[in-house]
Amino acid sequence: MDGRNTSGWWRLQDPIKNWGDALLAKITNTNQEIGLLWVCAKSGKSYNANWDLTKGATLAVSKAGSTNVISASPPAIRSSAALDRMAMLFDGQSLDGWEYNSSAWAIVDGAMRGTGKGGNIFTRNDYGNFRLIVTSRVASPEGNPGRDHLGVLFWGERSTNFGTAKALQVQPPHGAMWDYRTNKGLKPEQPLPRPRPRYQDWHVCEILARLDTGEVRAAVDGLEVTKYKHPDPSLLKRGPIGMQIHSSIGVFDYKDIRIEVDPKLDGLITVKK
Repeated sequence: MDGRNTSGWWRLQDPIKNWGDALLAKITNTNQEIGLLWVCAKSGKSYNANWDLTKGATLAVSKAGSTNVISASPPAIRSSAALDRMAMLFDGQSLDGWEYNSSAWAIVDGAMRGTGKGGNIFTRNDYGNFRLIVTSRVASPEGNPGRDHLGVLFWGERSTNFGTAKALQVQPPHGAMWDYRTNKGLKPEQPLPRPRPRYQDWHVCEILARLDTGEVRAAVDGLEVTKYKHPDPSLLKRGPIGMQIHSSIGVFDYKDIRIEVDPKLDGLITVKK
C-alpha cells in the first residue's frame, strides 16, 4: 500500500471508488469478477471518519486472557468402576484446594484458565502414585505449538513462585515429556506413532504415575501415547500436581480434573478396548 506523503492512499478523496476504478480498468475478460475489501483502522491521525464503513457497528475489544478460538468437543470417557472411584480435583466451580497467582488464573466457562506471567497452578496436596484425568486445550489462536503447549507437572518440589519446581511434565495432547530437574526433554516409548492433534481442540488426557517404580503411562482421547520409566526412581519425590502456563502470551484451559490415589488397576482406563 502506498503511504507516501505526496501520493499515499490517505490523500485519496474516496479510496473505495478510486481503487475500484483502477482495478476495473485492468479487467480484460468480461467473465472476470472482482472483490474489494476495505478495512479502516482507527489509528489516530491516519483515520478519516468519512471513509469508515463500520459506522453503527461495535468492535469487541480483546482483553488479556480472552479467546475466540473454536474448539472441537472432547470425546466421552467410557464409564467404569475405576472412573467412579476417582475424586474431582477441579469441578469447574471453585479453585479451592489449589495454590496459584490470582492474576494468572481464573475460572472461565467451567475451566481453569491460565495466562500471563503469574506461574502455574498446583494442588495443595502432594501425590506419589496416582491416576489423573484432565480435559484441556490451548485456548489462544493457532500459533507455534512448540511455545503454546499444555503441561501437567508432578513429582517436583513445592515452588514459592509457582514455577516448574524440578517436576516431570507430560504434554497433552501428544504425550511428549520434559524433566525440569535436568531441564531436558525425555524420550518415552511411544506405543503408537505420536499423534498430531489440533492443540486448540478439547482433548482428554489420562496419566498413570507410579512413584515407587518411576513409571509413567499416558493416553489421549482413548489411545495410549506414552510409556516412560525413570532411570533412577530414588531421585523422585511426592509433590503437588500442577497445570502449566507454558507461554506468557498463550491462553490455556484445563477442566474436569479427576484423581485416584494409589490406583488399584495398572491399566489406563480411558483406552479404547
